[in-house]
Amino acid sequence: MLKSTAFREWRPWVIVGGLLFVMVVNAGLLYIANKDFPGVVENDYYDKGMYYNEYLSRMEQQRLRGWKLNLGWVQEPQVGEPATLRCLAVDKQGKPLSGAKVEVKLLRPGEPKADQRLVLHEVAPGDYQGTINLPRPGNWDLLLQMQRGQDTHEQQAEVWVVPAG
Repeated sequence: MLKSTAFREWRPWVIVGGLLFVMVVNAGLLYIANKDFPGVVENDYYDKGMYYNEYLSRMEQQRLRGWKLNLGWVQEPQVGEPATLRCLAVDKQGKPLSGAKVEVKLLRPGEPKADQRLVLHEVAPGDYQGTINLPRPGNWDLLLQMQRGQDTHEQQAEVWVVPAG
């Protein structure tokens, strides 16, 4: 009877173990890289970086102002179909925020030519809506900016667009 020496030989197992280790480390790095960074880089990233402390100050003012924005779709967004985005805005006391300008940027990670802008119009006190057709399925980053007088509120979200059909 022949005895198999395949399991006794340690050199092939070292190679297999090394390759598995590299694959696990790479998977971990991919997870970390994609967890926080959406893959979208602003065109003026250097200028925005120079004003980072000012940005932090604005975010603290926004937090203290206490505006609450409830952002969502009236119907699930689907490629090539009009979808209505709705933003319900209230102040710290729960009163509707009227008379604001609301603009939304929909950014496609890795595909800046597909980026879209949408202006939401006030249809009732504190109720802002706008309709858009998104050309590609998958993940989109949504950046909302609400301007009312000298006050600005910024909010980010992710959107999943369903393929057509």
